[in-house]
Amino acid sequence: MVARYPNTEVRASGWLRGEELMYGRAAVVSIEMNPGKVVLFGIRPQHRAQTHATLPLLFNALY
Repeated sequence: MVARYPNTEVRASGWLRGEELMYGRAAVVSIEMNPGKVVLFGIRPQHRAQTHATLPLLFNALY
């Protein structure tokens, strides 16, 4: 697991729906496959409402 949601106060700023369903769950998961790797995002790092801190997650997964 690459990133996990916190157990309380998932939303730091902005808007969020279903906050109670996200407590402690995986936000980003990386799975080794033969050959390669699969990266699963529980967030939308390319979405315009996300913070700039999520963009490196997307670009590192592509690289």
